[in-house]
Amino acid sequence: MIVRKYQISDTEAIMKLFYNTVHQINIHDYTQEQVNLVGWASGPS
Repeated sequence: MIVRKYQISDTEAIMKLFYNTVHQINIHDYTQEQVNLVGWASGPS
């Protein structure tokens, strides 16, 4: 496997991956209040 350096064009995909991971895969690891907090795991503005 080859890992390349981050590129600014990766930002949107990384944000979507993080959001989906929190809201789908790890949803039971957080309280609803934590999930609803704006900023750390919020969706697209």
